[in-house]
Amino acid sequence: MRAFDGLYVRNFYYMRKAGKVPGHGFIPLNSLHFDEDNEIIIAVMLLVSKYPTWQELEHRRVVPLPEVLGKLPKRLKAGLISWLILKGENTPSSVMIHTKDITQEEIASLAAWRLGTMAVEKIASRPLASFIAGEFNKGRERVLEAREQAKESTLANSESVTDYLA
Repeated sequence: MRAFDGLYVRNFYYMRKAGKVPGHGFIPLNSLHFDEDNEIIIAVMLLVSKYPTWQELEHRRVVPLPEVLGKLPKRLKAGLISWLILKGENTPSSVMIHTKDITQEEIASLAAWRLGTMAVEKIASRPLASFIAGEFNKGRERVLEAREQAKESTLANSESVTDYLA
């Protein structure tokens, strides 16, 4: 079995490069579409799951990885798919699809987004009493820590995207 078989995509984040300033965005799965010749998108980060619930499948809150790959621009279809290894995460939950010339800075930029989201999710899952005790104010600190941790993120098990296209 290949490393990325059987995965379902929960969320889709992208990185674009227009001029010297990179940008990020989030696209809901139900409206995912790119122009085939899009040259601005240089990488995407997918939050994935191996075992979604039947409710997630039925309500299309997750979609099979090959379905998402089929909607990518040609540039990314010719690229690589890799696990994004984040500091503090025991099992990778994110996959990156990227061009072969992606830089560590660009990897860290998407990783910071994921780690920042994880930090906020931890705070939001705490009881209300912890917010009253000042836990919420620590959220900014945790997001800044996530940005530093992101610099240590790496890619692993890179394979060609074309191997996973249906």
